[in-house]
Amino acid sequence: MYSNKIMEIFKSPTNAGAMRESDAIGTVYSSVCSDVMKFFIVVDADTKVITSAKFQVFGCVAAFAVGSITAKMMEGKTVDEVLEIQGEDILKEVGELPHEKVYLTDLAKQTIEDAIADYQRKQARLAKNTVE
Repeated sequence: MYSNKIMEIFKSPTNAGAMRESDAIGTVYSSVCSDVMKFFIVVDADTKVITSAKFQVFGCVAAFAVGSITAKMMEGKTVDEVLEIQGEDILKEVGELPHEKVYLTDLAKQTIEDAIADYQRKQARLAKNTVE
């Protein structure tokens, strides 16, 4: 059912797990299948480059692979560049997904957006506290 690439990622994931010292966390629940995807990111304060990204997934093998690949895709990109990642870009990196699992790339995109929104809220709060 799943490609060799997806199974290899599932067996030997990169970027899996929570991060205690993250700058932001994005969490999205899928009403399609009840999967939950979470990204933890660390952002360089000067360059706004994501230096580290990790993921957690409550879901199927495909959700796990999509989370892993997406977290890896975020590293080394600026906050603005990460927001440009689309579901199609994720699908291209993942490779073959069963048709009924393609929605997971949109779940990953939404989770990226949630993590960046969390980061931006925290930065706005920090800026406001610095000014006062």
